[in-house]
Amino acid sequence: MRIPLTRRTTRFLLSLVAPLIVSTILAAQEPPGPESPLTRIVKHLGEAHKVSDELTGVTDHLQKVKSSRRYLTCLSRVLKSLHDPYSVPGRAKELRDDLLLPLATSQGLQLEFLLPRIAAWLDIDTYKPPTPRSEPWSQGNLARAWEDVADPEVTGMKLLHALSNLMDAAHQAIEEGFYRYDEDDIQVLFDQQNDFAESWYQSHFPGREIDEADLKEENFRNGIYKKYLRRMDLAYLLKTANVLYRMTRPEFLDQLTPRLLRTKRTETLVEGFTGDIIAVVGKTPAQRVVLGGGRDSKYDAQAALIIDLGGSDTYHEAAVNHRNCLASVVLDLRGKDVYKSQGRGPVSAVLGVSILVDQRGDDQYISGRFGQSASTAGLTTLIDYEGDDTYTAEDYGQSYSLRGISLLYDLEGDDRYKAWAYAQGAAIGDGFSGLVDVEGDDEYFADEKWPDVYGNSGPNVFHGASQGYSTGLRGTPSPELPGGFAACLDLDGKDRFQAGNFSQGGGYYFGFGLLYDGGGDDENFGTRYSQGFGVHQAVGIRWDVAGNDKYHTRTVANCGSAWDEGVGFLIDEGGDDLYEAGGLSLGGAANTAVAILIDGGGKDRYQSPGGKDSQGGTGDSSYHKKQSVGLLLDLGGDEDHYSREGRGNNLSLHEPWHAFFLDLKDASLIDAANRLTAPKEDK
Repeated sequence: MRIPLTRRTTRFLLSLVAPLIVSTILAAQEPPGPESPLTRIVKHLGEAHKVSDELTGVTDHLQKVKSSRRYLTCLSRVLKSLHDPYSVPGRAKELRDDLLLPLATSQGLQLEFLLPRIAAWLDIDTYKPPTPRSEPWSQGNLARAWEDVADPEVTGMKLLHALSNLMDAAHQAIEEGFYRYDEDDIQVLFDQQNDFAESWYQSHFPGREIDEADLKEENFRNGIYKKYLRRMDLAYLLKTANVLYRMTRPEFLDQLTPRLLRTKRTETLVEGFTGDIIAVVGKTPAQRVVLGGGRDSKYDAQAALIIDLGGSDTYHEAAVNHRNCLASVVLDLRGKDVYKSQGRGPVSAVLGVSILVDQRGDDQYISGRFGQSASTAGLTTLIDYEGDDTYTAEDYGQSYSLRGISLLYDLEGDDRYKAWAYAQGAAIGDGFSGLVDVEGDDEYFADEKWPDVYGNSGPNVFHGASQGYSTGLRGTPSPELPGGFAACLDLDGKDRFQAGNFSQGGGYYFGFGLLYDGGGDDENFGTRYSQGFGVHQAVGIRWDVAGNDKYHTRTVANCGSAWDEGVGFLIDEGGDDLYEAGGLSLGGAANTAVAILIDGGGKDRYQSPGGKDSQGGTGDSSYHKKQSVGLLLDLGGDEDHYSREGRGNNLSLHEPWHAFFLDLKDASLIDAANRLTAPKEDK
């Protein structure tokens, strides 16, 4: 029998998500381009103020941002977003809808639906012919092994052995993707992951020289995280996850207890598994399957698959893969559980696949570095179906990827996410990270540990790099590493977001970041580069659907800002909102960038310093000697307050170097575009 809360969640998800998904499926693959309402409005502004050629010059410049970087291979959707900055809202909608696609089914969460879309975002061809060194029989073995597992007549010990065969086949299928590696290269990626983490952390201390001998900086700069990372063929991980994800389906989880409940207890168990352990099968770690019963258990050893039927359990490094066990899965069906680790995990993968599913209970997830869905050239997934959960980590966690794929789905409950930095939908390199929280009043915190890399952002300012933030590695010795995609989606509830610099919907160096909130009265606390920003050839968007929201920031570059060939958006579709921002904000751009703030209605208050680079403004142009585009567009006709002199209700302004301010009575972008671009006799 399915959990009643899961059924309720399924109905909620269908009502919330299905219309979004249908529109995505029926639409063209690419989001709206030249004829989008925003593009039409900008085109009208160019014509009305006789600056069309200059506006075109900005987009022409952005179309050439990669031309001087001959050896940098960037993801196509990032480049398209830079080349056509006014398409960014459409592309953000596509990213949101793809992450919600697994939820839009009457059967509950179906993650396999997402995998082809991830492949598309990462420019991966999953249908390419096998490589010369690959052994395609392993994927066939994996599919055949699943047939035995899926057979409802296979129960008890026979099912455990079938699951053991499945996990062993998954290990072999992943290993086929190592055809570009020598064994020493593989071991370097496993052994020196923490060297990268520490050296990257230390590099953020302003003015500090890194001890290359102690931190193995040379290995980081020119070795494992440049030379080795991109050798992994992520298509093999996607194909393997396509089978393993079938174990995360609600209908499969609901069948596990009756299929395993009468399993005969074994007398010979394995060290590291204590408590109510029913059986352990499998000769090697890659084959090991552990079954726990309905009472409390403790899991301290390595296993390919752990299934626990109930009880308040404790896990040490749950769903953490190793070289001798490339696929690791945990399925916990009920109970208030604790997942904790001093090293990697819970839910961490290097060059492999790690999956954790908790179906019921108020749970605790406690990590150091690389936990709670953290991947390094791997694929990780954490799914919590219900309960008021707490996620506590240091850094590099809570849906974090380093040139990998990481997902975290929490479907119900009032949840708390707390970390230092690089968390809650964060990515380094050309990977894909997504955190999706469906229901509840949630809190997100990524602050107060990593130092302010600038050293001059003011007191109590820290580095965050979280909550929908993707970055590349820029300015390091060749080859550089471009950014990818990172998203943090919260669909419902009254939420609170707090993070340090470079957070809350942002991108750096060919990255694309999204922070999306589906409704509720939310509070947003950010600092330097936050709440919808793009910097150094990157794209970021903070998008909120509804509610009376507060955006608090300190220092500069926030609330729809862009710097140095970047693109930044803040979109708030409705509600009485308060914006408290610094300079270069609220639709402020500099150094040939595009920054746009769109507010869809409500009695809003815009507070920022009186400079020319905020509230629809542009600033410094010394980098490229070319204009930027800064736009603040407030719709709905409500009485708004603007702190900058000259801004006001029912005004349309243009200032030099393409600073635009529009306060309009139109209810939507489409209405505004239709009115502004209508023939004169129709106006």
